[in-house]
Order: sequence, then C-alpha cells, then structure tokens
Amino acid sequence: MSILKYSICPISLVSCLAILHLLSSSGVNAASDQMHAASTAGSEGKALLTWKASLDNYSQSKLSSWSSSANPCSTWYGVRCNKAGRVSVINITSFGIKGTLDHLNFSSLPHLTTIELSQNALHGTIPSNIGNLSRLTYLSFWLNQLSGAIPIEIGQLTNLRFLYLYNNSFNGSIPKEVMSLKSLVHLILQGNEFTGSIPTSIGNLTDLSVMALGTNKFSGFIPEEIGKLRSLTQLSLSDNTLTGPIPLSIGNLSDLTLLYLFRNYLSGPIPKEIGNLTKLNELNLRGNQLSGPIPEEIGKLRFLVQCSLGANLLMGSIPQSIGNLGNLTFLSLYGNFLSGPLPEEIGNLLSLEDVVLSYNNLTGEIPNSIGNLKMLTSINIFENKLTGHIPSSIGNLTNLIHFELSLNNLYGTIPPELGTLKLLAYVSIFQTQLSGVLPDGFNNLTHLDKLLLNQNYLSGYLPQNICIGSSLTRFIVLGNNFVGAIPRSLKNCSSLQVIDVAYNQLSGNISEEIGLYPYADYIKLNNNKFYGQLPWNWSGYLTLTELRISNNNLSGRIPAGLGEKFGEVDFVA
Repeated sequence: MSILKYSICPISLVSCLAILHLLSSSGVNAASDQMHAASTAGSEGKALLTWKASLDNYSQSKLSSWSSSANPCSTWYGVRCNKAGRVSVINITSFGIKGTLDHLNFSSLPHLTTIELSQNALHGTIPSNIGNLSRLTYLSFWLNQLSGAIPIEIGQLTNLRFLYLYNNSFNGSIPKEVMSLKSLVHLILQGNEFTGSIPTSIGNLTDLSVMALGTNKFSGFIPEEIGKLRSLTQLSLSDNTLTGPIPLSIGNLSDLTLLYLFRNYLSGPIPKEIGNLTKLNELNLRGNQLSGPIPEEIGKLRFLVQCSLGANLLMGSIPQSIGNLGNLTFLSLYGNFLSGPLPEEIGNLLSLEDVVLSYNNLTGEIPNSIGNLKMLTSINIFENKLTGHIPSSIGNLTNLIHFELSLNNLYGTIPPELGTLKLLAYVSIFQTQLSGVLPDGFNNLTHLDKLLLNQNYLSGYLPQNICIGSSLTRFIVLGNNFVGAIPRSLKNCSSLQVIDVAYNQLSGNISEEIGLYPYADYIKLNNNKFYGQLPWNWSGYLTLTELRISNNNLSGRIPAGLGEKFGEVDFVA
C-alpha cells in the first residue's frame, strides 16, 4: 500500500491525483485510496471499505454510499452505529452482494451486535476471527452459498441469541462449542450438508425456542436430552438420516407448536407422551419406520391444525379420539397398515379441508358423518378395503375438488348427489364394484379435469356434455358396459391428453365421433362397435405415443404416415 503511494506521488501533484482517481475503480487495489482518506470513518470504516473493495463490481456499485468521504453512521447503506458512534449493525439483505467474507476483518468491528447478510450470493467460509465479536447477539447468513465448517471460534459469541445459517452448503458436524452458547434463542441450520450426530450437549441450550436442523445429513439417535429444552416452540429435524425411537422426553416440550421429524429412519412407536404437547399446531412424522398404533392420546392435541403420519408402518385402527381435533384442516395417514373402520367421529372435524387415507387396510363403510365436513376440498381413500355404498351425504361437500375412492370394494350406484358438486376437478373411482348409470349431473361439472371410472360395472350412456368446461385432460372409462355414442362434447375437447373408452359397447361412426386432439398422449378405442374410416387428418397427431383401435368394425385405409409416428400402435380392425 505504501509502496504504491510513494512510487506514484513524486511524479507531480496533478498526475498523482489523476492516477489515484483511476485506481479507485480497480477492485481490491482501490482500498488504498479509500483507506488513506478514511480517517473520519476510523478503523471500522476502513475495515468495511476493504471488504467492499473485495466484492465484485456489481456489489461495489450497489454499495456506492460506502465512501471514505461520508460518515458510515449517517449515510452508509445498511450500516448503523450506537450512541458512541461505533458501528453496531450491518444489515444488507436481498441486495445481490457477491463475494467472500475473507476480507471482512471482524476484529476491527468489536461493537457489532447485529450482522444480517441473508439472501445474497456470498461464498467461501466464515472466518475464524468472527469469534472476536463478543457483543454480537444476531448473526444471519441464510440463503447464500457459504460452505465449510462452522468455526469453533463461534463458541466465543457468548451473547449470541439468534444464529441463522440455513440454506447454504455448510458441512461437518456441529461444533461442541455451539452448545456453550446458552443465550441462544433461535438455532436454524436447516438446508445444509451437516453430518454427524446431534450432540447430547444440546440440552445445555435451555433458552432455545426455535431449533431447525432439517434437510441435512445428521445421523444417529435423537438425544433424550432434547427434553430439557422446555422453552422450545418449534422443533424441526426433518429430512435427515436419524434412526432409533422418538425419545419419551419429547413429552416434556409442552410449549411446542410445531414438531417436524418427517423423512428420517425413526422406528418404534409414537410415544403416548405426545399427548402432553397440548399447544401443538403442526405434527409431521411421515416417511419414517414408525410402528404400532396411533396413540389414543393424540386426541388431546386440540389445537392441532395439520397432522401427517403417512408412509410409516403404523397398524391398528384410527382412534376415535381423533374426533376431538376440531381445529384440524389436514389429516394424512396414507401408506400404513391401518385397519378397521373409518370412525364415525371423523364427522366432528368440521374444519377439515384435506383427508388422505390411501394405501391402508381400512374396512367397513364410509360413514354418513363425512357429509358434515363442509370445508373439505379433497378426499383420498384410494386402495383400501372399504365396502358398501358411497353415502349420499357426499352431496353436502360443496367445496369438494378432489374425490378419490379407487381400488376399494364399494358397490351400488354412484349417488346423484355427486353430480351436484360443481367444483369437482378430479373424480377417481376405478376398480371398484360400482354399477348402474352415471348421474345426469355429470353434465354440469364444468371444472372437471380428470374422470377415471375404469373397470367397474357401470352401464348406460356417457354424459354428452362431459367436456362442457373445455378443461378435461383425462377421460378413462374402459372396462365397463357403456353403450351409445362417445359424448359429443369430446369431439372439440382440445384439452384432452388421454381418452380411453376401450372394452365397452360404444358405437358410432369413428370419423364423426373422434376429433383431433393436439395434446393427446394416447387414445384407446379398441373392443367396441365403432365403424367407418379413420379421418385423414389423424396423420397430424404429433404428441400421440399410443393408439389402439382394434376389435371394432372399421373399414378403409389407414391414413398415410399414421403408424410411423407412434411408439405403440394397434390397428387391427
């Protein structure tokens, strides 16, 4: 720095000033002029100007207010000072700052209480001299591209209350020194590549109210000492490779409002102590290897809004106490070995909007009380062993959009009330034992996107206006006893991607019944009673991968080039 200064200035005063002006835009070397003239800013201003000079040109332009001729305490963007005029806050978020922290000399900023540099493009590591910031209470680097290990010197920040390092690429284990930061209130390390186990010394952080360690590579057991963190309101350990049981001490965390343990390898039962978490709003344990019954004590969680226990090995019946969860909006128990009936008490969940019970062994009939759930937008009870009729009370669910009961042992007719639910977009009732005709009301379902009724015993005519809303993408009714023509609204239903009416008794002139569908993936018309010739413009299909028209009464020639376009073709008439 001094060599550069003295090799230039002897030339002449005018030349010296001109050269110094040119150097002021040349990256890190620009710090020479800035630091020489920063006597008004002191060592703190010099430290920040040195860091600014190490950033890319765009970042430097964004920090144009950082100037050696200005007071950092009054005009520098994102910088605030304490009453003594010492820099105490650096707050630069979502500013596109790109560079490293290597040239930010934390030792020169001993009065810092807050560092907020989140949502930028910082990379590299956290310098070890960050440990000199003994007054620091708030440290936030979330959503950057920082990597490497957390320096052990972070353990010297004994006043630190908030540590936000989430959504970076940090790795290594959590240093044991972090567990000495007894003032910590928030510890959020989510979305990194941390490894190793959660240290048992985590129990030292008794002031913690939020701990989020999810989406990392932590392994081993959840330590029993976690039960010492009685101030916790939010705990997320999801998306790791944790094993072993949920510790019984989890029941000590009576202030918890959120518990996320999903997508790990946890095993054993859901402890009945979970019933002690009476303030819980969100419980997500899905995607583990938990076994045993759903504890009856879950009914004590009267403030629960979201409950997700899917993709585990749970068995036994759904407890009747679930009817106590009057605030529940989302219930997901899919992919377990649950058996027995749907409890009548499910009708007490008047706030429920979404219920997912698919891939279980549930038996018995769908209770009439389901009609009480007038807030429901989605029912998914796919692949169980339910029997009996679809209850007519389904007609009360006027907000229903998604309705899926496929792969059950249901029988009887589709209740006409289903056709009154005008918001329905997805109806899936395939591979059951339903019979009879489709309700006329299906002609009024203008929002219908997917209709899957295949492999039942349905008969009669198909609804003529099934695509009246021009939004239908999948129309699958194969393997029934439908007669008559293909619905006239399908001919101009340009949104169709899949049409499968195979194995019915449909009839009509194929050139008049079927249109040209620009987004079609496959068309299956085989095993019906269609006649006539294939339209010449069918050779214009560009997206079709499968066409089946065999076992009909077709005649004439196949349009030129039609067979060359498809991956699988069945032309036999």
